[in-house]
Amino acid sequence: MRKSAMLFLALATAASALSPAQSATARTGPAPPVSGVLLVSDQEDGVPDPLYFDDYYTDAIDDIFGHPYYYNILYHTREVRAEDLAGHGAVVWYTGISGGTSSADGPAGHITLTEDEEDAVIQYLETTPEGECRGVWLSGMYIAWNCVAEVLTEGQLYSELFSNYIGLSYPTSNFRNPIHVDSSWIGGSGSSSPPLNGAVYSIWWAVGDYNYPDMLDTSGSALSALTWQDSGGATHHSSVIANQGTSPYGGTWYIVLSALPLESIGTESSGEERSYIMSDVLSWFQVTVGVAESSWGQIKASFND
Repeated sequence: MRKSAMLFLALATAASALSPAQSATARTGPAPPVSGVLLVSDQEDGVPDPLYFDDYYTDAIDDIFGHPYYYNILYHTREVRAEDLAGHGAVVWYTGISGGTSSADGPAGHITLTEDEEDAVIQYLETTPEGECRGVWLSGMYIAWNCVAEVLTEGQLYSELFSNYIGLSYPTSNFRNPIHVDSSWIGGSGSSSPPLNGAVYSIWWAVGDYNYPDMLDTSGSALSALTWQDSGGATHHSSVIANQGTSPYGGTWYIVLSALPLESIGTESSGEERSYIMSDVLSWFQVTVGVAESSWGQIKASFND
């Protein structure tokens, strides 16, 4: 079963320079450099004609730090392993329009994050050393649908990552009354706590082929960071949820699940809100972001082994 196609995620212009337009206080990201951000570009699974949103993520990081390439990028050519994630203070894993089939749909289910990749994320978080922090941001409108949606029972399949780490409770509204988002909607205010501190975000979702993103609810200690809010002001569950915990080694881990992906935040003409949300999430992760100056401009290539 596939989420019906009615709109598509439009390709935006390059993100503008970060400015203090959204709030009275200009936001600043964590100070570089030490351990970098790993961007996992995972946008082709199960999609015959994928759309690529890499520039949205790299531009947002460049805006925060004022110099290109405070990141490494891993193009998803095989399953991602725990050793790929190790050595980075933060992982931003984005899936574009992939994953539109539910977890129950044979080989097309559970492909945005395979079970082995879920285990790799858990291992990355659980090995956070004492006194250090690690964070993972999963950004994609169908990630939960593809990994935990059980269409026949209108329920949620058990997943250690989604149930115990993310703290996801998957609403039955996704099966019975899916939302149809357009640019009149907003990412409404969630918790006043980090990572997003009650901020509100614009949505840019242009007419096309892909829509009906996941609605999310929380369980346990997880919190709602953003909601889905339509043009009439009605709220439709959460669009972004977040959680944190402590590793067995005494380190702190953080995780964010965004059904409102970074590429759909902001406006057609401006990417400053994408820079804001990237800054807020990375600041919550408490990582120092960057690579050595000698490596500026050198981006990690595809992993094919």
